[in-house]
This record gives sequence, C-alpha cells and structure tokens, in this order.
Amino acid sequence: MRTILLLALLILAVPAPAVEVGGVGDRSSADALAAAGFEAMKAADNDPHRGVDAALSFSHALGLYQQLGDIDAVCDMQANIYWCKKRMNLENLQQYVAQKGTQAAQDFTKVERIINEAVPVSEAQGYFDRAEKFRSANPDRHFQIAIRFSEIMERFPDSDEAKKATPVFAREQTAYITQVANERKIEKEQVNQERQQLKQEIEQIRSSRFMRPPSVIVGTVAVPDKATLDKSLATIRSIYKDDFQKRRDAQKRLVARKFFTEAQGSTDDAGVFYVLLDESTRLAMESEDYEQLLTSIERMGETFKDFDADTYKRIVLGKIKGKPTAGAILRLMEDPKDRHANTIVGRFFCFNMERWDLGLPMLSLGDDADLHKAAEMEINGPKDPGEQRATGDVWYDLGRKTSGSEKIQAWTRARHWYALAVAQVTGVNKAMMDKKLDEIDTFLPETIIDFDNLTPKQWDKIKGQLVTVPSKVDRSNGGMSITAGMRVRAIPHPDDKDKMVFQVGNGGRQSPGIVTGNGQLWVIPRTSRRGGADKGVLRLKLVVLGEDD
Repeated sequence: MRTILLLALLILAVPAPAVEVGGVGDRSSADALAAAGFEAMKAADNDPHRGVDAALSFSHALGLYQQLGDIDAVCDMQANIYWCKKRMNLENLQQYVAQKGTQAAQDFTKVERIINEAVPVSEAQGYFDRAEKFRSANPDRHFQIAIRFSEIMERFPDSDEAKKATPVFAREQTAYITQVANERKIEKEQVNQERQQLKQEIEQIRSSRFMRPPSVIVGTVAVPDKATLDKSLATIRSIYKDDFQKRRDAQKRLVARKFFTEAQGSTDDAGVFYVLLDESTRLAMESEDYEQLLTSIERMGETFKDFDADTYKRIVLGKIKGKPTAGAILRLMEDPKDRHANTIVGRFFCFNMERWDLGLPMLSLGDDADLHKAAEMEINGPKDPGEQRATGDVWYDLGRKTSGSEKIQAWTRARHWYALAVAQVTGVNKAMMDKKLDEIDTFLPETIIDFDNLTPKQWDKIKGQLVTVPSKVDRSNGGMSITAGMRVRAIPHPDDKDKMVFQVGNGGRQSPGIVTGNGQLWVIPRTSRRGGADKGVLRLKLVVLGEDD
C-alpha cells in the first residue's frame, strides 16, 4: 500500500503541461512523452531509478491524453504506470517525494482519495476488451501486451478476467523474452559487422601504395613507333616551350603534374599521350616526385599493350637508385613490408612532399618507434580532445628531437591537433596547449600557414602590403591595381576575418583568399555604417603570388 500511495503522489506531484485541447502539437507532445517513458521503462530492468523516469513521462502523457479525450491512450498510460510500480522500490519513491518537499505533503490528501477509490470489478471486462483490442492491433508488441494483461491480474485478482489474462500474460512475457534475445543477437551481429568493417577500413588505411594489388586494366593501344614519338615530342616541346625551361625542383613537379593532366585530354593521339606521360615521368624523376612518377607510368601501363609498367618503374628508379628514397622504393617493390624502407619512403612523403595520406601508412609499417606511434595515432583518427592533444604531444616531442623540414612538418601536425583540441578544453590543459601553440607559431615559417585558421601572431609574421581601411565606408581603395593573370592573396587580420569582401575593377565580389581580375582592388566592409562594435578600421595584408605559389 505504501508503494502504491507514493506512486500516486509521484503522479500528482508532476503537473501536466498546459495545452490547448485538440491541438496538433498536443498529440505529438503526448506521443513523444509516451515513447520516452517506454524506453525508460525497458531500461528499468537494469536500473530501477529509470522506473521513476518512466512514471514521470507516462504521467505527463496521461494528462495530455486526458485533455485530448483519448480514452484508449489514457488507459494505456495507466497500465504503463501500474507496471512501473513493479520496477520501483520504496526507497526510489521516497527519494523522489523528499525532493518535492512541502509540495508532497500538500498533495497527500488528494492521494488518499485516489488510493482509496477502488476500480469496481464491473469494469474488469472493459479492461480486458481494451487489452484484447490492443493485442489484435499490435501482435508483435509483446511487452506492451503483457503490461496490459498484468494490470488486469493485479487490479481484479479474483475475477474471471484475471484468470483469462494470466495465461495470455505468461505467453506474451515469454514471447517478449524471446523477442529481446533475438533483437540483442541481431544488434550483436550488427556491432560485430561494424567492428569488422572499421577494422578493414583501418587496415586499408595502413596499407601503403606498394601493398595494393596490381591494376587489372590491360592496355589495348599499341605503343607508337620511334618516328611518331619523336614527332610528338617535338610538338609538345614547341607548345610547352616555357615549361621545358623550368629548372627548380618545385617548378618541375608542377610541370610533371601539368603534363599528366594534359595527357588525359589527348587520348585521341597516342603519340602525344605517350610523350606527355613519359615527360611527366622524367620530370618527376628529376624532381623526386615519386608519386607522380609511379602514377604516370601506371597510366601508361593501363593504356598501351605490351607495356610492362613494373619493369619501366624499375628502369626509371634505377637511374636514381643512389638517392635514398628511390633505393627504398625499389626495395618496397620487392617486399612492401620492408620496415626500414617504409620508414625512409614514409619520411620522404610526409616531411618532404607533405603527402601524409601516402606517408603515414608507411610510417606505421616502419621501424622508427616514435614515427610508428605518431602514425598509428593519426590513422586511428583522434576524435575527443584528450586523443587530439595526445596526438599533438607526440608530434610536438618529435619536433623537439629533429630539425629542418622534419621539425617544420612535425610541428605543423602538432599545431593541427592542438588547434582542434584547445577549442574544447579549459583550465590547465588549455593553458599548456596555448603555450605550445605560441612556441610553434613563433618557430614555423610564414609559408606554413593555414589561412583559414590564422592566429594574430601568424598574421603579424606575413610579409605583405599592409592595408587599413575605414570600417564604416561603403568601399575603400585597397592600394593595389591588379592586372589580368595576376594573383593576389588578400589576408584579413584574424579579428577582421569575416568583416570584408573584395572587388577588382567592376567585377563581382570576392571573399578573402586569392583575388584575381583586372582593375583597381576595392575593399568592401561588411560592418554597418551606422554603429556596430568595431575599432573603426579593418586590417589586411596583400601578398602577390608567384607562379609556384
């Protein structure tokens, strides 16, 4: 009796939300509360406190259904609340009532009236009919069916309806247990499938390009004869005369990639297609762009019949096998799991080429313990701030042990992960990361910049034309005239990042970044001319880009 009394008090102590009878929103709110209560009720098997949550939701829903005039739903909520009583012990209810304080005492007299008002046995048939109706309409909802017949058994224990309800309850309860077991089996299988898929994805990421199966595409085009190739070479040397004059490695890499792209649009001329790819290969070899070298040769193998791409790779790499990376790639072609070779090539791709997608899998296969650890953490995809900070720490520590390009790239990665983590933490952890970020920003050259996430210190280091304009004028002269083919990077101060756009001559508006066009550069504030909290000026830097930038 004490449990029932406190349960009734629980229901009364939670007022139903005020609603307008018959409103569409009332129905959706009531249904949402009922669904939340049902989920809490199922969870109460393992956590009795969830029974209190369920009763709260059902009592709120009951009030809404009463105002909607939905008698069936009201009876359903009563049955659910009755079932919640089974999952709540006296201590749970007492704790709840204690939280309500004096309100519980004030409602006590109302509770007594409700508890003492017994449901007449004459209504048992109505309860049974509603339970049967629900069972007929919802044959697979065994848990809810069992709840309804259980209520009949407890409300009318000596009635004929209770006797008829007992075997139905037993069958539905057994069916529910079987249903839950099957659902859990399916869920377990799904979890295992997801884990297996994730494992395969991670293993795929760990697989280096030298572990990929060979291409199944077989070339069908005959390799052009020497005369045709010589003529095609003369043609492209004439067309791309300026490109053949490039001498610096960075320039040659750009031309190698350009020729590869141009070849894709020249497939109708086998001679030109072959020569463009072969010249792409040569320039990639000379500038140590190994990925482009391998890719260009593989494309030739997929196009030309009787062209042995694997052999040609060995021939080209053999010309520069004295270079550590070329020699290591040749070893990986023999044994893709050669740990030392993986470290050499992975280092080159990450630290020299900034191709982390290619280098990290190799470092994870390599024999350098520190780089292996860092690569594994990257591949596993740090998600929470703790993992991101830990990954940043590994790269930060690596940077302290190295110098030159390796230190630059290691600290660039550290900065990447610290920047993600620092926005989500506070206190000592944030202070420590801020200190390291400040140290990194001071060290990194201005060329290593994420322009979308600049810090004020990085902006200060950028060498460019400083421009300040009023923030409350329609547009201001940017102090530079841009000509056709010219590219200028417009870099707002981080505090003014979203406060300006640009226009060149009479052209359209352009966002911060690389600005092009023909005419005078104009700066157009986004801030209001009439008020607004700003410093009165907008700051930016303009950097004229070269062809290699």
